[in-house]
Amino acid sequence: MIAMLIARFYPCLGGTEMQALRLSRELIRQGTELLVITARWDRKLPKFELIDTVPVYHRPSEGPPGAF
Repeated sequence: MIAMLIARFYPCLGGTEMQALRLSRELIRQGTELLVITARWDRKLPKFELIDTVPVYHRPSEGPPGAF
């Protein structure tokens, strides 16, 4: 099992976020058990969702609002 920890993830669209999504998809395609843990930077984001077969857990961020 791989736990990928990243400050922001899809639907936030930056280079790091897109690379993490691509890597996650490919590892899962190869049979690796994987999940992503990321900050819940928008309260509209669900606590859990599947993004293209990638399980993503949005967790509250620590610290003052807007901090990562």
